[in-house]
Amino acid sequence: MLPHRNLNEEADVTDGTVLVDGRGAARKEIGIGVRCDAKDIPEPLSGAKPVGWWLAAEASYTGSASTGGETPNIGDAREVSVSGTAALAVAEGRIIGIVSANNRGEPALWFAWSLTQVAVQTTGSQGLLRKRPTTIEVRGTDGTLELMSISRLLRNMGSYHSGQEGSLLRALHS
Repeated sequence: MLPHRNLNEEADVTDGTVLVDGRGAARKEIGIGVRCDAKDIPEPLSGAKPVGWWLAAEASYTGSASTGGETPNIGDAREVSVSGTAALAVAEGRIIGIVSANNRGEPALWFAWSLTQVAVQTTGSQGLLRKRPTTIEVRGTDGTLELMSISRLLRNMGSYHSGQEGSLLRALHS
């Protein structure tokens, strides 16, 4: 969880989970070192190039999250549950992402977790020739993220490839 602090201060980036209001616009969350474009695709605030980006057609998070976003301060953490779609990136030894609730009026969940601090588990099996998991569960220090129906986003080409659970797993274990 993130400490309460002013986002306008220069501060070290820390891992954490934050509820962010005001979706659909380019913005940044300084406390966890993540920015996004108007399509809620995360990038490291440092400008580092991610190993890759992934989209999950179904995502759910259960755990604690601090409040943030439109206010200048990161608030106290509270228990939350957010379901919708997710956009993820792996960069600088961290998984960063945004879980966007299906209702655009609800806040999105932004997270940045160190790969050394997460546990990854898979369940189920899908695919005829190339078996891949049905669900990928990522447990961070703040909560648990479940991801299903994963595609790899090729940002420079403006396209995506579905059935990419394996490539996300490889990135999470690198």
